[in-house]
Amino acid sequence: MIYIFVDFEGFKIWFEVDEEGTALRQVTIEESSGKIDVSCLGPYLAEQYVDTHNDCEIITCEQFESVWQEATAVEREKWHEEKLKYVPGMAIQATIQYFYPQGTICRIGDRLFCANIKTSWLHGVSLGPGAHILGTITGYDEPNMWILLDNCQNA
Repeated sequence: MIYIFVDFEGFKIWFEVDEEGTALRQVTIEESSGKIDVSCLGPYLAEQYVDTHNDCEIITCEQFESVWQEATAVEREKWHEEKLKYVPGMAIQATIQYFYPQGTICRIGDRLFCANIKTSWLHGVSLGPGAHILGTITGYDEPNMWILLDNCQNA
């Protein structure tokens, strides 16, 4: 992984990217308002290649994790409660929100799930935001605070 910091036109942005330049996690702070957007809580992840060579500062994993932990601290309290509610083996229906490199991000109420669907097609049916899927909870993505779904099918 590569960790970078960008200070661009009133925004401070921290990225975790893979070797191909695909953003996997991101924290963005708008300096004028103090608003913080975190990729694990909404559609706040760069959609295109992230240039890790120009106009950025390479930072350590520890520096990134420190910013990430601080930006997600409030949500972490709720996360521990949600894991008691959504346990592995449980079948659920979720609504697709958007697509990330890690999979299809879905929602039930306030909680986000990451379904093991890496394409906008499932069993020959086109998927998009608002579509419903059925899946089985297989575990948790702790850094992103996502519940993981597999064995997905159209609802």
